[in-house]
Amino acid sequence: MAAPVVDLEGAKRTTRTVGRFLLIQLIVLLVSLATLGIIPFLIWLAALATSFQLILRIRNIAEHACTTTGGDDPFSHARTTKANMLMRMTLAPYWVNYHSEHHLFMGVPCYNLPRAHELLIAKGYGPRMTIANSYAEVLRTVTRPVAA
Repeated sequence: MAAPVVDLEGAKRTTRTVGRFLLIQLIVLLVSLATLGIIPFLIWLAALATSFQLILRIRNIAEHACTTTGGDDPFSHARTTKANMLMRMTLAPYWVNYHSEHHLFMGVPCYNLPRAHELLIAKGYGPRMTIANSYAEVLRTVTRPVAA
């Protein structure tokens, strides 16, 4: 149980960083409670305990399930899922449905990911990418029995 700390300075630096993060979060919470009251916090807590977990799970499945993550071709490490307006408002805010593009170009701002997708398709990279037409298609794909 008493494992030696190999990098004491690194542990101290991490502790300070986490401490600052928690302090800032506490300040934000207190300012929010003081200005908006407790109702927004309770709504956030209810979403965190219910729908948010489901949305996060579906999105994680859509981004990576049944792809060749770790393979030689970086174009197939993640999936791009086409999303209608309802899906964009619920499952895919900030263009997270363009997940292949995000993995290929991590420094591209989220609002430019649709343009990156268009450019990749125009340059002929579409066949190398994992692209789904909808979140329902992804869920059907990942729940389909594997052929023996």
